[in-house]
Amino acid sequence: MKGLSFEFPLLGRCILYFPSDSLATFISRQLKNYVIETTDVFCDDCEMEIFNSEIFELLKKFIKNNLYYSRSFKVDKSVILLDNIEYKCTGKSLKIKYKHSNSIDHKIKWIIKSIMCINSIMEYRNNSGIFYARYLFPLLSIYAAYYGYYCIHGSLIRLKNKNIVLTGLDGVGKSTMANMLSSEEGEILSDNIVLFNGITALNFNLAMRIDLDTETKYQTIFKLNKFKEVLPDVTTFGEVVVDSFYNLIRDRNNRIPYLKEASFSPTSWALYLNTAPEIGQANKLMAPWSYVWASGMRDDKAPQLQICNLFIPENGIQEAKEIIINEC
Repeated sequence: MKGLSFEFPLLGRCILYFPSDSLATFISRQLKNYVIETTDVFCDDCEMEIFNSEIFELLKKFIKNNLYYSRSFKVDKSVILLDNIEYKCTGKSLKIKYKHSNSIDHKIKWIIKSIMCINSIMEYRNNSGIFYARYLFPLLSIYAAYYGYYCIHGSLIRLKNKNIVLTGLDGVGKSTMANMLSSEEGEILSDNIVLFNGITALNFNLAMRIDLDTETKYQTIFKLNKFKEVLPDVTTFGEVVVDSFYNLIRDRNNRIPYLKEASFSPTSWALYLNTAPEIGQANKLMAPWSYVWASGMRDDKAPQLQICNLFIPENGIQEAKEIIINEC
C-alpha cells in the first residue's frame, strides 16, 4: 500500500498506508492540515507507522512488563493486540495494523459494502467508517497511552484568549455554536472530536462537516449532497488548558437559555465522554491505554474542570451564544 506522510501534533512524523486511491483521497482531505508528502514506500503489513522514539520506547516497556488492563488486551513478544488493532514494535518504528476477521459474516459484510459503494454518497460513508475504525481511533489511542487523553464528542474553541469546550448530543447545535463563536473573532481548534484529559485539550484538527447552506469563514474543501466539509486551519496551539466547559442541552420547556452547574460524578463524566456511538468506540480502544498511563507512569490528571449545562430552547441558539460570550 502506498502511503502519505503526516506531521501530527506531539507525535511528529507518521506514515499512513492506503489500499485504494479513493480512501487515500478521503483521509488526506480529513487530515489535510497535517499532510507533508506522498511517499513511494509500500507497506502491506500495516495501516500506520509512527516514528516517535519516546512512544516507541513506551510501547516496548508495556510489552516487556506484560502490562494489560483489558480482557482483550494481549501481549505476545513484540506485539500488543487490543480488539482488532495490532501494535508492533519493529526496528525503530511502531506499526499499527487493523486485523481483519476471517469469519464468514465479516466476509459477507465486506462483499455487501463493496457492492453498495455504487454512488458517491455510499462510497463516502464507507470511507468514513474505515477512516474512523482503522486509522483515526488507533492513532488517537497513542495519545491516550502517552498523554492520557480521552475522546469527547464536541468542539474546542479559542475565544477572547480562553479555551472553551462544547459538548452535547447529536443535533443540539455544537458545530453551529462553534461556527457562530468563531465568527466573533474566535477560532475553532477542533470539531466533533476533542482530546481531553481533565485539564488540557489537544488541538487535533479534522475537516468539519456542516450543512451546505451554513455560512462560515472557513475554506470549503468538499461538497456532497446537502453538506460540505470546511477546514479550520488553526494548528499552532497544540495542548491548551481548558478554561470553560459547556454541555449543550435542548430545552423545550423554557423560552430563555440558562446556565446551571452540572453535578459531577464518574458516571456523568463517562456520559460526557461517550455521547456519540463513534466516540464510545474510540474510548473503548483508548481506555486501556489511559489506565496504563495513569498507573504511576505519569501524574494523574483526573477531571477537575467544572462542567456547566447550557439549556437551549427552540430557536434560542443566538441567545445561548451571547451567554457564552458574556461569560468569557
